[in-house]
Amino acid sequence: MILIFLILISILILIHEFGHFLMARIFKVRVEEFGIGFPPRIFKIKKGETLYSLNLIPFGGFVRLYGEDEKKFASDSFSDQAPLKRLAIILAGIIFNIILAYLIFIIILPLGFYKPIFDERPGQIMIVEVAANSPAFLIGLQKGDIILNFDQIKNFQDFVSQNKGKEITLNIKRENKILTLKTIPRIQFPQSEGPLGIGILKVELTKVNFPRNLIYGLYLTFDTLNKMIEKLKDIFKNILTEGKMPQDVVGPVGLFYILNQLKVFGLNYILFVFALISLNLALINVIPFPALDGGRAIFVAFELLTGKAPNKKFEAILHLTGFIILILLGILITFKDIKMIF
Repeated sequence: MILIFLILISILILIHEFGHFLMARIFKVRVEEFGIGFPPRIFKIKKGETLYSLNLIPFGGFVRLYGEDEKKFASDSFSDQAPLKRLAIILAGIIFNIILAYLIFIIILPLGFYKPIFDERPGQIMIVEVAANSPAFLIGLQKGDIILNFDQIKNFQDFVSQNKGKEITLNIKRENKILTLKTIPRIQFPQSEGPLGIGILKVELTKVNFPRNLIYGLYLTFDTLNKMIEKLKDIFKNILTEGKMPQDVVGPVGLFYILNQLKVFGLNYILFVFALISLNLALINVIPFPALDGGRAIFVAFELLTGKAPNKKFEAILHLTGFIILILLGILITFKDIKMIF
């Protein structure tokens, strides 16, 4: 799971930075370094004019462009490009993350994936935990099994509670097989386990066949972005009014912990979550904060509107300050994640 997590996170960062890299190359801007993570460097290799590096701090990545912070009066310098070209290079990473999310959606939608639902809609009951030596364990129930004939958690819990000490029959869907299993719910049991010794969630199967997946994928992409914008507003409101970070904000460590808990839903659902993370990465980078793409875009937009280039030294200091703040924030969130887990 750790390897899958690292590969998928690396792909998200690579795609984002590749957007900047590709757009820079299209406009013939020299790329001095393509880095995954932030320095100090662990590994580096130079090909042509570009240094490719793997770095120790795993909170992102970067593309360092020639002439990024000052004019070089050269055709391959970033600062010497027209404002619209610079804006296209800056925003390319965001666009590539949105495209990546859409591509993941249209690939996994025809395959289908289970996702949890928490409202009153009917769904399917999935087993997400099986306690050792419990009745469920002894009859071979497994994580990921679907309990048939029930569409609400409460209905199933009432059924089990009413039949404690009596034999019951459970119809179970496991992949493409239907199993019929008998067991007796316990009258006395550990409070954290329940009569059967299982943890359950209500889920729904999301599946959209080709070619409808192409259109539904677009809807899912932009509907998700809209919901994320609303969530982001709530986060900023919480920080400004209460002065603290919401509990559901996590970093790489917390993200791995959550995904490890969700692996019961299968690889397709994990890919779905990574599509959400890709959209989240795009949205965060739009924020007009120094060192983020949105912060850099604001300076170019200022030049477009006023016809005057901002002071490059001031801009460089602001971005460096923003970068330091982001690294410190990443470290604080990581400590919060560790505290949450342990």
